[in-house]
Amino acid sequence: MATFNLEVRYRPVRVGFLVQQGSIQDLVKAAGMNTLLWGGVYNPVLPVSGDGTYAKQLMHLFSVDVLVAVTHCPEIDKIMSDFPFLQEPHHYTNGLFYENWHTKKNVIAYLDALIL
Repeated sequence: MATFNLEVRYRPVRVGFLVQQGSIQDLVKAAGMNTLLWGGVYNPVLPVSGDGTYAKQLMHLFSVDVLVAVTHCPEIDKIMSDFPFLQEPHHYTNGLFYENWHTKKNVIAYLDALIL
C-alpha cells in the first residue's frame, strides 16, 4: 500500500496596503492598521503613483493575499479594479474592518491563511 506525506503550513494573511506615494497621512494610517494584524511586520505598504507599475511589482514580490486601499484616488481604484481577486473575499465591507451586528464595534476581518 502506497503512503504519502502531507504538510500543511499556516501563515498570516499578507495584506498589501495601497497608499498614495509621498503621503505621510496614508503611511501613518496604514501603520496603525498594520499593528492590529498578526504578522503585521510582513505586510507591505505599496506606494501608488502614475500607472502603478511599481506597486504591481511589489505585489508580486511580496505575494500579497489581500489588497486594502488606505485612501481612494483614481490610481488606487484602478489597481483595485485590475485585481478583483485580491479584494476582501467575505464581502463584509470594502476595508479591513467590518461592524459587528451586536456590539456595533469595528471588528478586524483577517486572521490567517492556509498555505498548501
